[in-house]
Amino acid sequence: MNTAELQALLALQYKPGISNAVAKKLLTHFKEPHAVLTASKKALQELSWVPQHALNNWKWDKALAAAADQQALMSTNQVNAVAYYEPHYPRALKHCTDGPLILFYKGNIPWQQQRWISVVGTRRMTAYGQHQCRALIRELRPYNPVVVSGLAFGVDITAHQAALEFGLPTVACLAQGLNEVYPKAHKNIAQQLLEQGGLVSETWIDSSFHNRFFIRRNRIIAGLSAATIVVESAHKGGSLSTAEMAFSYNREVYAIPGRRSDPQSAGCHGLIERQLAQIYTDLPKLIDNLGWDKQHPQQTRLEFESLIKLDVQEQAVYKLLPTDQAVHIEKLRANWDASAGNLPALLLSLELKGWIRSLPGQLFIRA
Repeated sequence: MNTAELQALLALQYKPGISNAVAKKLLTHFKEPHAVLTASKKALQELSWVPQHALNNWKWDKALAAAADQQALMSTNQVNAVAYYEPHYPRALKHCTDGPLILFYKGNIPWQQQRWISVVGTRRMTAYGQHQCRALIRELRPYNPVVVSGLAFGVDITAHQAALEFGLPTVACLAQGLNEVYPKAHKNIAQQLLEQGGLVSETWIDSSFHNRFFIRRNRIIAGLSAATIVVESAHKGGSLSTAEMAFSYNREVYAIPGRRSDPQSAGCHGLIERQLAQIYTDLPKLIDNLGWDKQHPQQTRLEFESLIKLDVQEQAVYKLLPTDQAVHIEKLRANWDASAGNLPALLLSLELKGWIRSLPGQLFIRA
């Protein structure tokens, strides 16, 4: 979109009393943004769905000045914008009636990617939740989806970090302008996301963080993706609202179950009980429901291309480990030819390179 068109859209977004829904109706009626701003009051009064309090002061000087200032900030901070009617506006979000009029973004976001999945959950993640989240992202790797979350503590940041680690594009939806990262502790991760995905927000670049923006942010997380997976949640939590919104958009919603007595799984169990989410048991069911590639290969092309960066001995050790469970070192020894190399040294090398993790009790698992 050109500069004049963006300024008109920003002015329309700035105007008090004009919601996203009304703005979209106005654009549909008048065909283009500038025509909305130059429409006569008489023509507008004929439209019953335009709020009267917005018509009472249909002047645009202040809104256009604010829009011009915002454009200057966007240029300085390398922030881009996409309008809901443009071809590269996220396809799934376009089908949400309350989707943003304008979506602001930074980074290298693969808008053309067909597979998007949202992973959300509690800020107070347990070790179980961390393991489940990382395992989920690792298993999704063959399908190369864009992983969406909210950059918060707990499940959100774990999902982003796992996506970065496993080479998947990842997008963080913020509840404030893109010149600010919240929480500040995740500023470095946010910077990494710009190289392997990006940041999005519907608020103006200089908008400060506020709690009331979280619910609005959550609808974007839900709307961007074909499916939303809740990893862990207490009885109350923001991730539950994200799941409910995804359900209202007729998207796939899944919840990972935990122990019955675990308070950090109570929210997931509640979603399942209320039939707002399906129980997440295994990846093939999810892939089948989404209509993605029906096969889950034992070794993907991505993994194969990455494995060639390891030497022959390291590859051999890595292939001894199952994809989804830890193995004791003695079981590995039983299947290892000692003449092929020093097993403990090779395990240490793989761990240092980030391919595996060691667990208490001399157990090893793929990272």
